[in-house]
Amino acid sequence: ADLLAATGDLETCLEVWTMIIELAPRSAAARFRIAEVLRHLDRPEEAISGYRRAIDLDRGGITLFRVALGDTLAALGRDEEAAAAYREALALDPDDSGAGAGLDRISAR
Repeated sequence: ADLLAATGDLETCLEVWTMIIELAPRSAAARFRIAEVLRHLDRPEEAISGYRRAIDLDRGGITLFRVALGDTLAALGRDEEAAAAYREALALDPDDSGAGAGLDRISAR
C-alpha cells in the first residue's frame, strides 16, 4: 500500500488499506493510514473520521494520530477542535514538536 501511495496511485492505495482493515478491523495504524490517504485525496471530512477512529483504537497514546487530526481540522479553520487535538497530543508527550507548532500556528491567527 505504501508503494502505491509513493507512486501516486492513492485510489488503489485506499482500496488496499480498506482490504487490510477487513482483516484487522481493530488496527489503529491501518485506520490512520486510511485517514492519511483520504487527506491526500482531498477528502478531509472522511480523513477526520478516520483519524478519530484510529485515536479511539489507539492503546499506546500515539501523538502522531492526534497531531494529524489537529492539522486537518486547522486546515479547515476548525481551530477549537484542532487545539483540543494538539493539547491531547501534548498531554501524552509534552515535547511533541508537531503539536506545539500546531498550537502556535492557530494561536497566531
